[in-house]
Amino acid sequence: MKRLKQRFLWSMALALSAGVAFLIYWQLQQPEPAPTEAQSTPEVLPGTGFKELSVAAVLALSQDEQMAYLRELIDETREQIRLNRDAVSIREALDRLKTLTFELPAAVAAAVLEAALLDPAARDVSTGLHFSVGAKGFLADPSSLRVAFLDWLGQLAPQQAGVIAQQILSREGSADEWAICLRNYAWANPGARSHPYLREQTRALMNRPDLQAQPTAGYLEAFDVLVFTRSVESTPLLIGLLEDSDEEARATAYAAFLTLDRLVMQQPAEMLRRLNESRALGNIRPEMRAQLMARGDMRDPAIRKEIAHYLLDTQRTQVELEAFAGVFPNHNFMLSDNLLTEVDIPTGVELNQRDLAAYQALQEWMTQERFAGTSEWLEQMRLRLASYLPID
Repeated sequence: MKRLKQRFLWSMALALSAGVAFLIYWQLQQPEPAPTEAQSTPEVLPGTGFKELSVAAVLALSQDEQMAYLRELIDETREQIRLNRDAVSIREALDRLKTLTFELPAAVAAAVLEAALLDPAARDVSTGLHFSVGAKGFLADPSSLRVAFLDWLGQLAPQQAGVIAQQILSREGSADEWAICLRNYAWANPGARSHPYLREQTRALMNRPDLQAQPTAGYLEAFDVLVFTRSVESTPLLIGLLEDSDEEARATAYAAFLTLDRLVMQQPAEMLRRLNESRALGNIRPEMRAQLMARGDMRDPAIRKEIAHYLLDTQRTQVELEAFAGVFPNHNFMLSDNLLTEVDIPTGVELNQRDLAAYQALQEWMTQERFAGTSEWLEQMRLRLASYLPID
């Protein structure tokens, strides 16, 4: 009897163990429980009474509720930026707002951004960040909340952004806003038909004396629009911006020179012809004209003709010739992110071919009597090229 009782208890223990094991196995096979209401409780942003919802929670709302929430978040972000001048905190607030803006349906976000931009009662606020352009012409940092809205609207709804851009460009205002609006208008109106308007508005911006003397980052970035529109007729304006030797205008002068340089790389024959016909740049910045002329690709007969004309010009100074000889052929390039254009860098093979063509032209000219006055400089350039070209 005692043995039977022990066997019974042992059987019960085995059954209980098996049940526990099955229960554990069953629990492991079950999916993770859905978040409870407590897990999605809105967080209160520090220093405000605003309750922040997750992106998923906002997307679950109706479109009217989404618009209302985005408007409220914009107000809170504006206040956070106004009260907090720490760059890290400001970027976090902007990133929070941008993330939600781009997660919402584009039509919803664009409607709210457009309303905020057109509302005369809406206060703008400076971010204290440096206006800077990143990849694809998108802003890496906006200088104000309105500039951020213009940047985001241009990405989300180009046509709407183009309409607003034309309204803003119809009146004098923030140079940073103008820079983004020029980009947005170009995106909304692709093709050469928009170029005359873009050139006109960009030149109007460039001609503002207050900005020439104390340029904003957006003002300097807007020079890229002249490259985008292939604005060779802006050469006199750009040369004029190089005349001011004031320390405060140095950034403007540098932007003007880079724009001339990029126009020369983009349309070399036309630009070298213009630089030869007008000696204005040689009179005020001879070293700069020398660097631009040294861009010439001697494989092109039209460019070769312009370089020969330049070297034979009796009004060109020795200072300028010395600067030309020191850099020809000019293969210095500057990489940058721009509002509308990309910098096209030639391959090593192409640069080698340009150097060889330059070497052959110099050798030929050294045998011609008309170049006797420049033979010293021709030989200097020839020897420098011969030092690294594979010439037998």
